Amino acid sequence: MLTVSEEILLLVIDDATGEFLSLPLMAREHALAGAMLMDLAFARRIDCDQHDLHLVEATPVDDPILNEALAIIAAEKKTHSPKYWVEWFARQAGDYENKLLNRLIEKGVLRKEEHRFLWVFSSRRYPVINNREEREVKYRISSVLFSDEIPEARDIGIICLASACNLLEEIFSAREVSAAQDRVQQVCRMDLIGNAVFKAIADLRMSTMNSALQGPPLSI
Repeated sequence: MLTVSEEILLLVIDDATGEFLSLPLMAREHALAGAMLMDLAFARRIDCDQHDLHLVEATPVDDPILNEALAIIAAEKKTHSPKYWVEWFARQAGDYENKLLNRLIEKGVLRKEEHRFLWVFSSRRYPVINNREEREVKYRISSVLFSDEIPEARDIGIICLASACNLLEEIFSAREVSAAQDRVQQVCRMDLIGNAVFKAIADLRMSTMNSALQGPPLSI
């Protein structure tokens, strides 16, 4: 079974081109940061209440990438909010993303292609090999959003992340997304850490968009 972080990474890659989807500013980084926190929560290493994220246990898990994040949280003397940690790990998302991509390549889920244009600039693509894993996670999301079944915790987490980062709009039609809005809100309220991460990302995205709209300060 793939981790939430790996499944989110698959969702942000266009399965037709192998390129990353064009998402709002910092959405991919926030989604990956939130996914890592959820993976640690599902491993019972962290938990959260209405305000703060708490370390439950610092014992390493069977995942070197998550252990890096766990060690950072364990080393912090103060307790912080989920928003603080989403923002912190989003700043390191590039490094984590590369490690997760390499792991998905090793697992045979993705392959890496490098292309050059104008003989100087290069770009990388990560086409899925048989698309089984991505189809499976999309099927699970669809089954939850368009039925009354009680979702698994990991599916709640993925839906919260996908909704907060505009990924649902990439998976479903505009009509389907509109029809599922009430269900999305209901699902996100089912899990405390999923809801906390959803709110954290929503707040950070609003701050990021406001900063982008204001632009840099004028020099005199």
